[in-house]
Amino acid sequence: MGLRTIYIHLQMSAGAGKNFVTTNGIPGSVVASLNAHADALVEGATYTSALPVLGGQAGFSALAAPGNVGAGVSASLTGRLGNTISGSKFDNRNTVSDVFYQGTLKWSGWVTFALTPKAPELPPTATPTARKY
Repeated sequence: MGLRTIYIHLQMSAGAGKNFVTTNGIPGSVVASLNAHADALVEGATYTSALPVLGGQAGFSALAAPGNVGAGVSASLTGRLGNTISGSKFDNRNTVSDVFYQGTLKWSGWVTFALTPKAPELPPTATPTARKY
């Protein structure tokens, strides 16, 4: 049984501003920004069978990722007399992903030759021998 842990951290920011003039000639500006983050801790367990399965070695993994995500946006609108209207919103949540399952079946030796066209080590009629792991 093997246990694995992966930590993922993402951080993003963006912002922009624009000056404008209305059709009546009134100047103004708008400024907006976005901030977001995500933190996840992927936890997984893998079991590898000691017995051969179809001539190879079978493994089974289960993974899940608890984490925290957050996003915020803010904006302001400024008019011709300098009056400003602004606001912001932020949301932060703790999350858990779905559980991901993965099965693997690994062979060694003969599969490499069978998948490589330039290394015809096995004739097309040959059958691989089972290996003990």
